[in-house]
Amino acid sequence: GAGSSVSTAFGSQLLLETISDARSNVIGIVHSRIMRLFDVRSAKHDTLRFDDFVQLMSAAFGFVQKCDTVYNNTGHSITTLHSTLIAQSKSFFLRQHEKHVQKLGSILSQEQWKHEKEVQTTFQTLVSQLTDITADDVAAALKRRVDNNQAPLFKHSLEMDAADITPSPQFLQPQDAQPTSLLCVA
Repeated sequence: GAGSSVSTAFGSQLLLETISDARSNVIGIVHSRIMRLFDVRSAKHDTLRFDDFVQLMSAAFGFVQKCDTVYNNTGHSITTLHSTLIAQSKSFFLRQHEKHVQKLGSILSQEQWKHEKEVQTTFQTLVSQLTDITADDVAAALKRRVDNNQAPLFKHSLEMDAADITPSPQFLQPQDAQPTSLLCVA
């Protein structure tokens, strides 16, 4: 009587532990195989459409959650497949971002410019000269100040003498009042 119930309880406990170990081993092997599959296909996963990638990752993460639920009942945890899926997701989104940045750059470089408004020739010439000022022009203006023993440029203010930065006098005199075109983005 009593000996057979102890033996049956011990046998049942041993059977449960064996089943639990077998289940844990199977889940570990399945995770390992799926992880290898994802590693091998990583380059192809990066080229999937967004919807397809989301569907694949949703199914994979759902599988990981179900396995973890079963596996955690044994007191263990599996994180390798989970880490692989996170790395794949990160890689996918980085590649998508790079692709969109390149596409945007291409669109911006192909953008067409057109004449938007008519402006006075003198104003357009002034704008053109101001945009043509180079670092050499600024260096020459600073050197003239030093050569003429003028006060340091940045002592108390950011002002320069008008002669240091203004265009030549003949430019400032009104020329013809014919309008010219100012280029603006389309």
